[in-house]
Amino acid sequence: MKRLLALFSVWIVGLSALTEAKARVYIDVTSQNIRKLNIAIPDFLRLLGPKDAHVSLNRQIYEALAFDLGMSGYCNVQDKDTYIEKSSNLTGLQDTNLEDWRLIGTEMLVRGGLRLTSSMFEAEVRLIDISRGEAVLSKSYRGSQSQVRWVAHLMANDILERLTGERGAFDYQLVFSRRPTPRTKEVYMMDVDGAGAVALTRNGSLNLFPAVSPDGTRIAYTSYRHDNPDLYLMSLAKGTLVRILSHPGLNTTPAFYPDGRRLVVALTKDGNAELYEADLAGRLLRRLTHSFGEDISPTVSPDGGKVVFVSDRAGGLGLYELNLETLETRRLVPDMSYCTDPSYSPKGDRIVFSARQGGTFDIYSVQANGGGLLRHTFGEGRNEHPAVSPDGRLVAFDSTRDGVRQIYLLNLKTGDVMRVSRSRNEESQPAWRKR
Repeated sequence: MKRLLALFSVWIVGLSALTEAKARVYIDVTSQNIRKLNIAIPDFLRLLGPKDAHVSLNRQIYEALAFDLGMSGYCNVQDKDTYIEKSSNLTGLQDTNLEDWRLIGTEMLVRGGLRLTSSMFEAEVRLIDISRGEAVLSKSYRGSQSQVRWVAHLMANDILERLTGERGAFDYQLVFSRRPTPRTKEVYMMDVDGAGAVALTRNGSLNLFPAVSPDGTRIAYTSYRHDNPDLYLMSLAKGTLVRILSHPGLNTTPAFYPDGRRLVVALTKDGNAELYEADLAGRLLRRLTHSFGEDISPTVSPDGGKVVFVSDRAGGLGLYELNLETLETRRLVPDMSYCTDPSYSPKGDRIVFSARQGGTFDIYSVQANGGGLLRHTFGEGRNEHPAVSPDGRLVAFDSTRDGVRQIYLLNLKTGDVMRVSRSRNEESQPAWRKR
């Protein structure tokens, strides 16, 4: 497991010539109407190394960059078939025919070059403002060739930060539950665009509800590997696995506190499901809810002061907010009677959740005070288990819209939805992981 989950280092060896304070922001992310910038991503130039390896790395870089920049909602990635400029005619990174790009409406050009040595690579990347005819971002990245997709995600984040002033979250990963056989579910991890999926569990049982610590080093999940639904804690850094809660009945739906040292979990050890606070060794610190209903699926606010959870204490399934200081609760969105799977936004201002209205499950969000209800999906299959990205722009969720339950990304600003699952196995319950 240590070898499989090793955390690699990427060296960023060049910096933008412009300071952040003076850099122009091209896209106002607070605007209600955002016009996407036309951006072109031609093949990176081969500056050093064998042609076959260069072609392979180029393909992976383009796939990751095109996905990230397109899914961001701020860029229109232009079709390569429209390009006039031929990379074979270029002699170096400085050699760019601006007029060729102006003719097809390109506003931003990602110009890159690759140097390959043994198993390593170095990528030089420039973001060129075609109207001004100058590079507004210039960076170099170095790492092993096996890391090239991750590096491309870092490139996309840097480009988005230069364009909007806010960094993307495309270098994160998604941890989720996959059904490899009809009777099993295992915990997997993949890049945010669905590439590189690897199994984190292989115990042949049901492994559900993965939750990731804020620093990305631990995963808590429920497993039936010993028949009872017990709670396990996996350390990705150490390669260890510990069963931390094994009370009779359910030990499930864990959620980390922002400090990463405590969990909120749902336990049925006292009869019905109630929420408890536990440390990472499984010691119960306090009971958080006391009701005749079933209290499950907690999400902790970014400031650590509140928990939003699901309960049937008033009939149906409602969203409730728990004040962790006073342990007082109040119902959110009382007009909706079947709500599940809440997830706090990183700023704590909104809560995304799934709700059944009119016979189908869709993704909704509401302000933390219970107002400003928004609907984000519209009856395309059954849409559940939303998880908000660390930058607040995207929601990972699972849906049956294409038949088999798979994982999708939703852009909260544009409403764009894209499937990221690449297998035909059932996949669900995504959670974001910092690399």
